Amino acid sequence: MNSCGLSEDKAISASKKIHFETSSRPDSVVTFLESNGFTKSYISKLITCRPGLLFADPHKTLKPKLEFFNSRGLSGLDLAKVLSKDPLLLNTSLENQIIPTFAFLKSILHTDSNVVTSLKRSTSVLRQDPGKCLVPNIRVLRDLGVPESNITTLLISQPRVFAINAGRFEEFVEEIKGMGFDPLQYTFVLAIHGLTSMTKSFYLGIKSGCLQEMGLV
Repeated sequence: MNSCGLSEDKAISASKKIHFETSSRPDSVVTFLESNGFTKSYISKLITCRPGLLFADPHKTLKPKLEFFNSRGLSGLDLAKVLSKDPLLLNTSLENQIIPTFAFLKSILHTDSNVVTSLKRSTSVLRQDPGKCLVPNIRVLRDLGVPESNITTLLISQPRVFAINAGRFEEFVEEIKGMGFDPLQYTFVLAIHGLTSMTKSFYLGIKSGCLQEMGLV
């Protein structure tokens, strides 16, 4: 079996999920990724998670997306790291999803560099329709008077927060308001991140403690 440049274990794992008559297409995919700065380790992660990529046409399917990210300042090992953590991006429409959502993020974060920094932390918002989570969650914060600079900082440093279901996000915000956090202060967005990062059981424990301190239970 031709391992397509992967370790034997990784090649065997991928071969169990897909079947191809020759290795010419898989080899061309691996070669293309290597020529764009992807190490064998990152290629292995990509193929292990999304073995169907070995069937992709590197010049029609992969090249346009890599060129777009490169043009925005995300390239080489940084891009390899991002894509290995979220291989679904390579199956996401460039024209209909990635480009317009990147542009929307830039309208809030102002520079390509800020958007790239955000994407290095999480690409979840890039694969979503902005109208489902990102836009309504930002609107909730703006309606409360949260300073734009604090919204921007939160989106750059903790983009996953904005990928939360809009209804659930609003519930979190109401909880934080109920704890006495001031929307005008930076501690408000820190509290949002902290609360949305907790497990449900830990969150309920914290909530119970806060209510007891306020004499409400």
